[in-house]
Amino acid sequence: MNASKKRGIIWWGTAGCGSRSFQGFLVGSGIDDLINVPMNCLVGQECSHTHAQGIPKGYENCKIICNTRNPYSRAVSSYLDEYVDLTRSWGGKPFKTWLKEDYFNEERSQSVDHFYMLEWPEIGREPDYMIRMEHMEEDVRNCPPLMQGEPHRIEDAIESSINTNNHKNENPHDEYIGNFQHFQKYYDQESADLVYTKLEEYFTKFGYERDSWLK
Repeated sequence: MNASKKRGIIWWGTAGCGSRSFQGFLVGSGIDDLINVPMNCLVGQECSHTHAQGIPKGYENCKIICNTRNPYSRAVSSYLDEYVDLTRSWGGKPFKTWLKEDYFNEERSQSVDHFYMLEWPEIGREPDYMIRMEHMEEDVRNCPPLMQGEPHRIEDAIESSINTNNHKNENPHDEYIGNFQHFQKYYDQESADLVYTKLEEYFTKFGYERDSWLK
């Protein structure tokens, strides 16, 4: 978990959900006391953020902010990341096969690194604010703790870290529509139904539509 006493927030930087861009916004907007709690270092100055979730001691009354992403898109992102080897050459299997054999296998299905909501009952709290990758600016503007800084710094950080995708094309197999990954091309009805059935709670809780793979 990451936390800032200056803004009164705990940040759960969910992997694969735009957390690097969001870190850029947080630091750029003037949060200079954002700490990576497990490593005890300043984010953006001494280290990067952690994907870990939890409530650090002394931050119990802070608001929790969490990153999320369309489950269809997040699955494709994981697929492409895992099947590009160190020489950056393709080394994967068909997406539908990967979903069945890897993404939803028994071991990974219990992994909070991949399915972050599994850990929330154990923590005993859910986030107060969700930051959807596809609607990051809108969700930031609707999160009061994030809008407490100097207005010009906040606006500059939104433009430089949110409206500008600084991480495009890091994977040679990535394709984009605007600033967002073109994930729809990987789906047919069978694979979409599999993802929705396995992750229905993620769709309904965060407002993603079942047929969003078609759009």
